[in-house]
Amino acid sequence: MVQLKNLYVPAGGGVSSAHLPRSLRSEEKRKKDAGDCLRSKSELQRTCSSVADEQLSVTTFRRDKLSRRNATPKQLRNPANCAPKLPPEVPNSRYVYGITPCTYAMELQQDVAALQQLVAQPQQLMLAGTLQRARALGGQLLQRESPRGRRGLFRRGSSLRKKPKKPPLKARSAPAALQLLGDDADRSPQAAATRFHQAAQSCAELATTFAKTSKFVFHVASVRRMHADLHAVGRQLALVAALVDAAELQPSGGTSWAQQLQDDRGQEEAQLGARAAKNALPFARDMRPHEPMEALTLLKYEIDFFKAENSARHVATMKKVFFSVVRSSNGRVAKIPDWYIPPNAVHYNRTPMRGSVGTAHRGVRVEWKPAERTQPAREGGQRQPERVVVKRLFIHADAIEMFRQEVELWFSLDHPSILKLYGASHCSRPALLVLEDAENGPLVNYLHYHRQLHADKRRWLKETDLRVYQSLQHALWSLLLQAANGLKYLHTEKKLVHSNLKSDNILVTADGSVKLTDFGLGMLALQNQAIEEVCFRELGWRAPNCQRESRFRRPSFQDDIYSFGLCVLDVLVPELSSISKKENSPPCEPKHVGDEGFDPLATNVLSRIKNDTHKDLVRGMCQKKPEDRWSLNIVIERMEEMCTAASREQECSIQ
Repeated sequence: MVQLKNLYVPAGGGVSSAHLPRSLRSEEKRKKDAGDCLRSKSELQRTCSSVADEQLSVTTFRRDKLSRRNATPKQLRNPANCAPKLPPEVPNSRYVYGITPCTYAMELQQDVAALQQLVAQPQQLMLAGTLQRARALGGQLLQRESPRGRRGLFRRGSSLRKKPKKPPLKARSAPAALQLLGDDADRSPQAAATRFHQAAQSCAELATTFAKTSKFVFHVASVRRMHADLHAVGRQLALVAALVDAAELQPSGGTSWAQQLQDDRGQEEAQLGARAAKNALPFARDMRPHEPMEALTLLKYEIDFFKAENSARHVATMKKVFFSVVRSSNGRVAKIPDWYIPPNAVHYNRTPMRGSVGTAHRGVRVEWKPAERTQPAREGGQRQPERVVVKRLFIHADAIEMFRQEVELWFSLDHPSILKLYGASHCSRPALLVLEDAENGPLVNYLHYHRQLHADKRRWLKETDLRVYQSLQHALWSLLLQAANGLKYLHTEKKLVHSNLKSDNILVTADGSVKLTDFGLGMLALQNQAIEEVCFRELGWRAPNCQRESRFRRPSFQDDIYSFGLCVLDVLVPELSSISKKENSPPCEPKHVGDEGFDPLATNVLSRIKNDTHKDLVRGMCQKKPEDRWSLNIVIERMEEMCTAASREQECSIQ
């Protein structure tokens, strides 16, 4: 039998009148007389073959029956005219008389299949136990979504036999896991499947984050952090089990899952300690050139800052391994920098976002050093995870010291228009930068989105974030003025050249503040592009004198003015914007902002700026000779004047 949830069809043939309820046989006979059959054999066979492999929900045929009953004689001669309409955006093969795919059940199958593919190393006892528990819970969820017992075409069933009533359930207290949810929280099976999907994703991310634990030294340094992350996954699984009222997945012996996880940690530490006591081979064997320093930094980080959260036995193991690696690799670890963040302290999606300096990834920071816990304690003294952006850079080994210097400069900056650097991992490969998350993206994209909203007055009043400004142009110059003040802070107070200024590096946070980012990383960006063998496409944002000279020459303060002028032009002229580039554009059209060889002073470019004051600003900032360019103080004065003038206007469109 091929089962379509509520409809049973013989596997070897079509539907006959014997398979239909008695009330439907007379209806079928009447329609056969009219030349219209309820279903043809070939049609139903095609239907069954196309949907038999998917979990589909079948609605009743009442809608079909009513549509045929009310059909005209002309429609009855052509059965296709009275068939139910199918959604135009969905292929017809997925929709057959009201059959729709059960998406969340299919996603549940995919999550369980993904968990089956995750394999823990033999020494990873904690990870193996958590994966086993997640697979068992996923199996229970799949059983709940399996097809029900045999029923008729109608929802109330075709059988006249009454089922005995079930005794009322006794009132019981909610599981401890459900007490963490609010009264208005969604507790449906779909919500449980969503939370299970999040737990499965967490397992996959942890398997990637702790991939280096296959090597002994990294495993020793990661036991505490792995236990904390797996404990968080265990809480997610317990909540899913409570939502669907699944059987509590307790280990053998009646212990709780948390106690079993703690026991697995003890066994892991015992095995690692026994192997460290033998010391048959150097622990730094089979390591890449950069890995001994990374392992030593992780071990020292654990010993110095998290000694109290590790057992005395494991602390002794870490110290023994630390000195063994120092002797075998001739390595030396100085004091851990204040800005150091280990790679396993951030969880991030490996899918990269747009960026020139390495690759950018959204994620969360899950750990802080004890000295950084300045906020009120929550849930056992730990801070809540914080959304961050992680940048991965591939740099040469001899550039690590340069990277440290740039990170120390950035970490010391404190200005409302400078993107905050939370920390970095300098000895890992790739090197990591952990940054504040500017959720609204680049300023040019942010203003382009609000231009589109401004064209629709209803959407503008409902969705815009710029209500605090008098007009759209007032918002433009106010936001650019924030960027100019951030650049002034770098030039005057820190004597730091941005050297990588472009539209993608002027970002907007969730509260509408403008932040400069990626300053001082221009030379590291060149090295990153060279290592990854990708063409460096950022020369179009540099001043002409920087393009004629060596690529590795650090720009000057006046060169930052030129790059900032291109950013201003990028938002003033939407048709030449860097985000509106078209492939295979005609040669007669001017190049876009940021293209190599783009001339901001060309006649066909300046003619697109209708306001003479705006045109003078771009002309003064983008002079080819550095000595002819305006100073940053003059630029800020002109922007303040434009901002004041725009605030007096009620409505003004950006030209």
